[in-house]
Amino acid sequence: MRKIPTLIAGIGDWLVSLSDRSRLLLVLGFLLLLGGGSVYKLKNSIEDMQKPVKQTSPQELIEPMQKIFEQSQGSREAFQHRQQTDMRQLDSLAKLHSSTKALSK
Repeated sequence: MRKIPTLIAGIGDWLVSLSDRSRLLLVLGFLLLLGGGSVYKLKNSIEDMQKPVKQTSPQELIEPMQKIFEQSQGSREAFQHRQQTDMRQLDSLAKLHSSTKALSK
């Protein structure tokens, strides 16, 4: 467990010991590496987008949307049921509170 903090502290000490120019070159090297990776991914994405897409039937497009609709319909009904239950509980608490207030007067 102590190896990770020691390693991080060692890397920090090494970075502090570098000169400003060395740190600048190190940062620029990492930025160049990240930029190169991004360009590589972009190039591959563009190539993938140029490939023809397989033809799908309308039914294959409708089925996932229909499943999502059914899930949202079920969650809406559950929400409405929960809301009605909460309202009933609040109404009963309000009646209890008002009757207790009337008795105390």
